[in-house]
Amino acid sequence: MLALGLALCGACAYAVYARPAAGGIFVVRAAGRVSLFPLDADETVTVQGPLGPTVLALRERSARALSSPCANKTCIAAGSISRAGEWLACLPNEVIVTVEAGRGGPPDAVDAGAW
Repeated sequence: MLALGLALCGACAYAVYARPAAGGIFVVRAAGRVSLFPLDADETVTVQGPLGPTVLALRERSARALSSPCANKTCIAAGSISRAGEWLACLPNEVIVTVEAGRGGPPDAVDAGAW
């Protein structure tokens, strides 16, 4: 029973965390603004935070920080995100990027064209 329970927990964890978010979006929050980008976006985005611009690369269904004005550059060292529930943050510059699973329709928020 214990082995079966562990196998079931492992399968559930894999189903939730190990697969890419199909039909999902990147949500970029900075300076009180929210922008949404499709996972298949292929662009470089510059967002303004209190310390200055943070440059993000959205490519091949992943997002990563290319440059940031913060002192420690932890957001750059963190690498890329691509799965639902993952996040990337430059806390000193108040920039947060998350991957959210699709909800089957257009989101009710500001899109990338309005950034």
